[in-house]
Amino acid sequence: MNKMNANDIESMTTVEKLGLMEMLWHDLSKEPENIEVPKWHLEELEKSEKDVSEGRDHFIDLDEFEAELQETAAQRKAK
Repeated sequence: MNKMNANDIESMTTVEKLGLMEMLWHDLSKEPENIEVPKWHLEELEKSEKDVSEGRDHFIDLDEFEAELQETAAQRKAK
């Protein structure tokens, strides 16, 4: 395997960097038991679950999220 260094990464395009990140996440996801979840992350998940169960927040599906994200991006672009 070729070794990368910071200069190699800095010279990559954004698309190449995103592709590299996808490859890393794919590889890491093969053994999720080796990824330690930080305590603060578990606490945030518990808070979110509590907020939903007590009616202070709600979940949306991926399609709705993507639509909201595209709308926000379009509004920012229009500014």
